[in-house]
Amino acid sequence: ILNARLKHNSRCIINACALSSQETVSTYYSIGNDGAYNSLSKKHIDTVVKSRGIINEKYGLTQYEVNTKPIDYFIYKYGIPDYIKIDVEGYEKEVIFGLTIPVPKLSIEANLPQFIPETIDIINYLDQLSKGKYLFNYVIDNHFELKEFITASELINELDALHVKSIEIYCFLNEEAENNHEHDDK
Repeated sequence: ILNARLKHNSRCIINACALSSQETVSTYYSIGNDGAYNSLSKKHIDTVVKSRGIINEKYGLTQYEVNTKPIDYFIYKYGIPDYIKIDVEGYEKEVIFGLTIPVPKLSIEANLPQFIPETIDIINYLDQLSKGKYLFNYVIDNHFELKEFITASELINELDALHVKSIEIYCFLNEEAENNHEHDDK
């Protein structure tokens, strides 16, 4: 579909693979009646998809083997992007763990409450990766919920109070920030 839609757009490069933390072969779960829930995450299929009744008798689950590569592979190949959006239905942690170079802006979907532990791992990883320079905010219903971007630890505290199915977390690399880890320890 992408090849057909973008064949005349010379600015687009399509790479036939999925993102993960490493270069490997993984199982891709495809749902016949709702491709928006397709994922590499078995946990996503077993929790979110089943609890929302997405799979039924008419439209089941098909599994494919797909090649995966880490984000770093593409950064080394094409350069550091200004922005990366990650919305991979429960596989966000695996994708983020394939990133070892801070990028200026990121957004990551978080399915709640099923993926709170993975979301916390992502936030902590990005905080470590950026040496405390990432600041965070999140979107519900297409608008930022916080008046300003906050630290990783502040965002983690916010997660417990949220009672929504999903949020989009935005990360901004604040190059002017001092090492926030020093301030967190005080």
